[in-house]
Amino acid sequence: MKISPTKIYAINQRYVRTVDLDKVYAAAGNVFWFGVYNAALALLLLFPPLYRGVGMNICDPVWGWLIAGFLGFTSAVLILSSHDLHRRAKFVYWEALLRFIAALVLVSAGLFGNVGLIAVPLGLCDLAIGLAYMFGLPKELGVSHADLLRDRLG
Repeated sequence: MKISPTKIYAINQRYVRTVDLDKVYAAAGNVFWFGVYNAALALLLLFPPLYRGVGMNICDPVWGWLIAGFLGFTSAVLILSSHDLHRRAKFVYWEALLRFIAALVLVSAGLFGNVGLIAVPLGLCDLAIGLAYMFGLPKELGVSHADLLRDRLG
């Protein structure tokens, strides 16, 4: 096998795979900025005048603070995972499932609840990010969905 400096070789239980590092670095950059996006949303939800100013209506500030804490945690996970994406991709992949749940809740609350219509584009953005994680990570890292779900990364 010819070794290339821009590829890494990972041995799994079933096969040897190569991964293009340039693609992994690009994906890691995206994961980092989605972590920053989560941090910005967390900061917004800490201050009721700010989220009311953009048209979001949360009935009690405690709920905004609770969601901000959750977003702060996922922000830290994404930013830290971006530093070693090949080994920590499982965390990002599982975060895609959380994005799908957030999309379902935000779109339905924005359309049928009284949270405000601003929740709909936020939910659609979560859906797009979740799809990017779910289908982009296996493609860029050269692993299967099952390997990411079950933490079977070489």
